[in-house]
Amino acid sequence: MRLGIVDDHPVYRSVLSKALKNYDIVVEANNGVDLLQKLAGNTELPEIMLIDVRMPIMDGPSTAARVRNDYPMISLVAISQEDNGKMILRMIKAGCCAYFLKDIDPENLEIAIEEIYNDKFYYGKENLVDHKKMLQAQRGIPIPTQQEQVFLKYAFSDMPYKQIASKMNLSERTIEGYCESLFEKFEVHSRTGLVKAATEWGFI
Repeated sequence: MRLGIVDDHPVYRSVLSKALKNYDIVVEANNGVDLLQKLAGNTELPEIMLIDVRMPIMDGPSTAARVRNDYPMISLVAISQEDNGKMILRMIKAGCCAYFLKDIDPENLEIAIEEIYNDKFYYGKENLVDHKKMLQAQRGIPIPTQQEQVFLKYAFSDMPYKQIASKMNLSERTIEGYCESLFEKFEVHSRTGLVKAATEWGFI
């Protein structure tokens, strides 16, 4: 797995690189501008990018937003000393799929990285924020149930509802119920609209 690290403290970058010795660190940078320059000239892009929140020249949220726009295939992870709700929300909205404090145990960080690599999001106990709850609080959007979230992943495919029902070992009527519930929660009227809304809000 290819990783990247952007942090303005060289000592911490070195410590983090050593802690993640099982991975291939393909880029290191000391701020957002430095990172963008190196990514533009790098033939091998990271699959996961660890981004410090507080950096000079270009801070974490600005860096995450630029990387997300220019390299949407890279999963972004915020690393910070701040357990700050406003900053957490800024980093999540900028495109990060997880937010960790810098004193996270290296073993737990590896577990999280593996999950992010496989699922594109991290739901484990080390994540500081359930961004769905924050979005719900901010915009009043209800959170899908656990089964509805499973359905959403299948809805992103080209499988018909009958096949999705079979995959989930449920009746078609139950799947239709999930659809009606999610259409109402996301205020959409079609499967396409549902997938678009769920993706924009980070549920897929």
